[in-house]
Amino acid sequence: MSGSCYVCLPVLEDDEEFRSDIESVFQEVAFADERPGRERLEDVANRFDILVVGTAENLDEEILRDSGLDIVASVSSGLDHIDLDFCREEDIEVVNSGKQNSLAVAEHTWMLILSLQKRLIESNSSVIEGEMREDITERPKEVYGKTLGIIGAGAITEEVIKRAEGFGCDILVWTFNPENHSELEDHGVEFEPSIEGLFEKSDIISVHIPLSKKTEGLISRKLIQNISIEDKKLLINTSRAEIIEEGLLQNNLVNDFSGLGLDVFREKEVLENGRIYYTPHIAGLTQEASRRMRDKVIEEIQEVSEEV
Repeated sequence: MSGSCYVCLPVLEDDEEFRSDIESVFQEVAFADERPGRERLEDVANRFDILVVGTAENLDEEILRDSGLDIVASVSSGLDHIDLDFCREEDIEVVNSGKQNSLAVAEHTWMLILSLQKRLIESNSSVIEGEMREDITERPKEVYGKTLGIIGAGAITEEVIKRAEGFGCDILVWTFNPENHSELEDHGVEFEPSIEGLFEKSDIISVHIPLSKKTEGLISRKLIQNISIEDKKLLINTSRAEIIEEGLLQNNLVNDFSGLGLDVFREKEVLENGRIYYTPHIAGLTQEASRRMRDKVIEEIQEVSEEV
């Protein structure tokens, strides 16, 4: 395809395979020296035919409106950073890397679950500080026999469930359209009709649902206040920070749970608390998943470019 492409992720310039593949598709390819801010993003959207972006690049209607873009390619599984409705109206093709990081996110989810249940960070600190096991304030817990409640029913959920089976967990799933996910029943999954019921019946709750207008603030003050929680539970979020209502973490959500494992969060809400384990949105960014995601994006770009 004779056209121009701007790659917003500087790290991809050092990926010889990606660079070779993208340069074989487009006549002109430019790489960002640093992740573009809004003004730079608007500029390159006006000057190039295709943008390769990540989740840090927010392509809203204002940026897209006067652009000359034919294709937006996102090296991500989610697309909530792109105004898909406007892209459809303007015939801008949008592609992404699909399910290529599902396994990585599932592994990371279980890393957070096990780390919290086994009090990994506290145990490590106690050894370094010369303390004995008797000094640990809370004993580790098992995951065997626990009920894992999952919000969402996509590819990541399926990978999380496969690993839950090995740990001997009972599995509940809540989603908007359970009738579309009957294949999960092959894993012994029970669909919970209400999100309130999921929270009440689960020992561990893990969020794997895309961010949308319907799911923003899904885990809310109202939800937490309206459920009956006898025993404190774990809450894991590797999806999007906005699924938890803004301000909820700072308003004693941590006191309602035995632990929180957050790969996504609002920076202003980060708390120094031993019951919260943070990771910097790296669940899907293993070396292997990153390679698969880049390969998939190239494949999608090549396919769509032939049609544009």
